[in-house]
Parts: sequence; C-alpha cells; structure tokens
Amino acid sequence: MKREVKAGIAGLLFGSMLVGCGVAPEQEAQNEVEAMTAEATSSAEAGLDEHRGSSTPAAVARYGPAVAYGDGKYFAVWTDVRTGGIYGTRVKPDGTVLDPTGIRINIGDENGVRPAIAFNGKYFFVVWETRDGVDGVRVKPDGTVVGPVFRAIQTDESFGPVRVACSPKICLVTYTISGDDETVIFFTRVTKDGVVLDTDDRTLSAFPNFAYDASST
Repeated sequence: MKREVKAGIAGLLFGSMLVGCGVAPEQEAQNEVEAMTAEATSSAEAGLDEHRGSSTPAAVARYGPAVAYGDGKYFAVWTDVRTGGIYGTRVKPDGTVLDPTGIRINIGDENGVRPAIAFNGKYFFVVWETRDGVDGVRVKPDGTVVGPVFRAIQTDESFGPVRVACSPKICLVTYTISGDDETVIFFTRVTKDGVVLDTDDRTLSAFPNFAYDASST
C-alpha cells in the first residue's frame, strides 16, 4: 500500500502538466473556481471512503500541482479532496517521498484550490484561491505549518492562477481581478513573518486592459 501511495504522489510531482491555449471569459473562470471548490468539498467523504480501513491513509489528489525547492528538498503541493483542500509533501532529490499521506497545508476553515508555492530561505510560502479571495500560509522545511492563514486579498472578483515569488524578506503574490469591463493583474506583498502589507498601487497591468495568467519568479 505504501509503495502505491508513494508512486501516486511521485507521479503528481513529476508528471506532465497540460496548459490550455486561449483565455476563457472572466465569468467562466470565476465559475470554474467556485465549481472546483464545491466539488472538492462534496467529494471529500467519497474519496476518503475508498481508503477507510487501511493502515496508511492515502493522499487523494485531484489537480493543480505546484513545486518549489528549498533547504535541500522539494516541496510539492496540490488540490486534495480532504478537509482544507490544500495538501503537500516533501520529496528528497533522489525521489524519496517523505510524507506519503500528505500534509494538510490549509489549516483554515474555507477550502482552497490551485495552490502555488515559493521558498524564502526559511519558510515555504503556499498561496491558493478561495471563493472570497486569495489565502496563504507559511510552512517550515520540516513540514510544520506555521499559522495563522493570511488573506492576501479579500474579494469575490479574483481568479487564477495565483502565483508567489519570495526574497528573504518579502513575498510577492499575484492574481487577476475581474471587473465589469476589464481584468487586471494585481499584487500583494507579504513579509517573512506572514504579515500582509498595504500598498497604494497594487496594479501590474495597465488600465483599461484584459490581462490574465500572472506569473512570479
């Protein structure tokens, strides 16, 4: 059983990721986030039922993998059907999966989808989409989640992909805000301690515009 679980997570980490061409309408993208969040919540029990009675709980990954490297190891995160929606595992450079059952990353009350991850030299910063904005949390290299969950942006007009990049002192979180007549890429800065900073001008794309798919490195 353990070998099957490890193989599943390794496949998630190193498997191919398909990126669709073109851009869906903003309302369709927002509806997609809501539908995926609802699906993850409603199917959690069904996914776990398949593994009840086994000695090793299995990771029930669905989509949205992301990976970062730091402190001598890889950290892979994904959207899972279990409570919280965002889980992860550490992987050694030789491919050894250190957390076969997965670590619950989103310790908040609202399920998340489609995470992103970056390393700032001390912590892994993981961010994800929710129905009400973009949330995130810090994780130590040993897999310990350091709360509380921070809210990068509170809005019902955001949709992905959310991205994050970090220096030792500041992390930059990017996301798209959809309005009535345009879509604009915005950013939020977060300190190494997980404190969200106020910024006067948080726009990365010009007005008016239809900008999508922000990326951070």
